[in-house]
Amino acid sequence: MEFFVVAALFAQPAHALRPPGTPPPVQVGPANGPSECAGVEFKEDKFTHQLTSNVRASTSPNYVGGLLLKAQFSAAFDGGRVEMTIQVPSNGVRSEVFAAGYKVMLLLQDESVVELTTTEAVNPAVQTLGNVHTLWAVRLPLDRSQVTQLAAQPLSAMRTPLPGGDLTWLVGKGDAKAFGRAFTCFATLLP
Repeated sequence: MEFFVVAALFAQPAHALRPPGTPPPVQVGPANGPSECAGVEFKEDKFTHQLTSNVRASTSPNYVGGLLLKAQFSAAFDGGRVEMTIQVPSNGVRSEVFAAGYKVMLLLQDESVVELTTTEAVNPAVQTLGNVHTLWAVRLPLDRSQVTQLAAQPLSAMRTPLPGGDLTWLVGKGDAKAFGRAFTCFATLLP
């Protein structure tokens, strides 16, 4: 039960979680950026003066080892690079390290599949939130063609391999729409 309270925090917009005194994110829109970016929040990195953006969401709950969990996921634009991060949960304490080359499949609304692959190993992290579970923060770099695919069709599900079998995580329509809007924007900003 406590896990869902924490999950709700992560599902909130990034600006709702900023520290006190932090300036609000820059809104990129028709006046100061491509019209495709209207409503997507950006901040300027004070050191590099590059625009950054981060969109967060969570999947529908799924039973993992008898425990109802959600996978958190985000997409980030950082000065011309786009990366997705998926926090893959599993019940109990797990020690498996996902080697570089770990694959995640994204199912789009038109039933096409985008396959993403890690470039580095992913270590497990154990958390206790009313129960004990393990999370792997899987970082997945995206190339221009993958960003373009994700901009063209809404995301409907993700499949993550886990020891003992693959898990499919459904993505809600609201989160899919927010991600589609972000990827449409990111596609226009990539070199």
